[in-house]
Amino acid sequence: MEKYSAKISIPFLGTLIYKRRNPIIVAISEEKVLFEMSCEKRGNGENYLKVNGVTFEKTLEKFLSEYLEGIGESGIHVEVNIISYPKSFGISTYASLSGLLMKILGEKLGYEVTFDDIVKYSPLLETDETLNYLPIIMALRTSSLIGKSIIYRLDEGYIELPSKTSLEVYTTSLNAPLSSRKIVNIEFKDYFVHLEGRNVIESARLIREGKIPYENIVFEEAMQHVFYAIEETLDLNVYFRNKCLAFPDLNYKTALLCLKNDKFKTKLTIYL
Repeated sequence: MEKYSAKISIPFLGTLIYKRRNPIIVAISEEKVLFEMSCEKRGNGENYLKVNGVTFEKTLEKFLSEYLEGIGESGIHVEVNIISYPKSFGISTYASLSGLLMKILGEKLGYEVTFDDIVKYSPLLETDETLNYLPIIMALRTSSLIGKSIIYRLDEGYIELPSKTSLEVYTTSLNAPLSSRKIVNIEFKDYFVHLEGRNVIESARLIREGKIPYENIVFEEAMQHVFYAIEETLDLNVYFRNKCLAFPDLNYKTALLCLKNDKFKTKLTIYL
């Protein structure tokens, strides 16, 4: 088996809003996923894919199966063993791995796979669950592939951020889904959707000036409380006291990124 590594990006600032495409900022980190892979052609039967070592094995296997079928391959035997990866943002590891494996597998089978190919075709390979998180997954996948922090809007592309200003953050994974709050008043909802999007754009502007958008993070906390039923996932005192932002994670979990720490032990460094 050949060994590989991939950089991991994590969501930094933004709110996933149902049927909206607001921008999101994702940050490159020092974390990496290490894995080994074998790929063999064994006749013309069904493809065989096996992923070991992560909690989202079936999701990644389904993605790769759709990929091989899409490029017309059969009789391919693929095994991927994950050696190490950050535990608190499964969605980040999935986004990074799936994009990189498209390139590795494609090239092993004789195809030239470009960055644009991955961006164009990877959304077509997602499961019903991961399609719900597509704006975040595509932002993370893009950031990981180019090795830069970015501000991203689905179907509109991305802008690179300097990726030089370091910031220590604390992360954890919660075994509870992040539920959207039902907002009946559409005019009211549209107003806050606009405010949230402007906050992300303003945060990116400050980051490009070499600043950490602390005030914008506090504002984003409030926006998340508008759109998410945060109180159903964790203690609001913990959420606000630790300057946390919540993001959906795979297997219907919630990932937290916090600026302060009186509860969470996992610390990592990101670059904005």
